[in-house]
Amino acid sequence: MVPGAARDDPELRPSPEQVLDNFREVTYAGAEAGADMVMLEMMSRPLHMKLALQAAEESGLPFWCGLSARMESANVHSYVWEGFPFEESIAVAVAGKAEVMGLMHTNVNATGPALALLREQWSGPMMAYPDSGFFKMPRWQFTDIIEPEDLEEEARQWCGLGVQVLGGCCGLGLEHIRALARLRG
Repeated sequence: MVPGAARDDPELRPSPEQVLDNFREVTYAGAEAGADMVMLEMMSRPLHMKLALQAAEESGLPFWCGLSARMESANVHSYVWEGFPFEESIAVAVAGKAEVMGLMHTNVNATGPALALLREQWSGPMMAYPDSGFFKMPRWQFTDIIEPEDLEEEARQWCGLGVQVLGGCCGLGLEHIRALARLRG
């Protein structure tokens, strides 16, 4: 198969029914195993988001929704869809009844603007788990990683938008988490 063919050929993609069944299988397995909650990560494709949110709600467990975004020029866009406005992903996510929403696996430079857009549509608790660096096949590139003190300053601004849960994703390490913990100290 040609790389990317499944993305471009609807015949090679699973049906929405199969995607929902897959999400149900994962969330139900977690519930049956005693999981405390469901964490939906990297939510960015509206169709898949709706199905993941539906399966999470059906599981009976509390669930959080972590959206992913990126910057294109000066605009925030959905992480995986070139040119897809992030506000449309937010609208789908907000309809999904998550207990907490926020940004994860989103570069530090896009996290603040994306959180501001999320706050326009979401009044509930928020989280931020940014990344730093970038992915290049086959692994994460630890290039231009934000300094812990600079991350702390960025996170201070996010807390001003209502972020209550902070963490780190790809490219961030223990010193970054220590810097974030200083905001709670």
